[in-house]
Amino acid sequence: MPDLSEQINEVVDGAASRLIDLSHSIHADPEIGLSETRSAARVVEAIESLTNVHVQRGIGPLPTAFRADYGTGDLCIVLCAEYDALPEIGHGCGHNLIAAAAVGAFAALVTVADRIGASVRLLGTPAEENGGGKIVLLSEGAFDGAHAAMMIHPGPTDELSMNPYASTLISAEYCGRAAHASFAPHEGVNALDALTVTLTAIGLARQQLPPGSQIHG
Repeated sequence: MPDLSEQINEVVDGAASRLIDLSHSIHADPEIGLSETRSAARVVEAIESLTNVHVQRGIGPLPTAFRADYGTGDLCIVLCAEYDALPEIGHGCGHNLIAAAAVGAFAALVTVADRIGASVRLLGTPAEENGGGKIVLLSEGAFDGAHAAMMIHPGPTDELSMNPYASTLISAEYCGRAAHASFAPHEGVNALDALTVTLTAIGLARQQLPPGSQIHG
């Protein structure tokens, strides 16, 4: 239905200046995960002014999360908006762009949702950098019924898809035993040696890791 594309383009073009302002305002006032009070409020305000859709503020234990729903169609499309910043860096990962793009996509889909038999849900997903907000939202049922969950992420080139990485943090503590370095070194245990051996072993193991795997020490 080519007229749908034209309708979507008209909505996005008409909202472009507002979306750019939203992106710039979030970028100029960075807030880290779970503290994105002003950023979330800006995104909510933009959603309600562009679509007249009521936004539910706060989901479960996440006060800076939000949810907006439109439509009753069987096909459920979820859009994710991120807006937290990196500590001491700000929006070096471009979450201000992610938020603005999600709002623009939601505003466009709202105008065609009934025609394509879809329901559209926009989730504000806080603490992407340091808290895993989406994991909490999953447990709270925010993604229930979704057939597709989508978002964009800024990068140096235009890509239709990306290879996402799962991330696991491992914290290791090395405990040594003090001894006189000259009189009784044999009684000591050098924690730094153990750490050095570990990092060396990780470095040697990298060539056998499956393609795409990464380890950073």
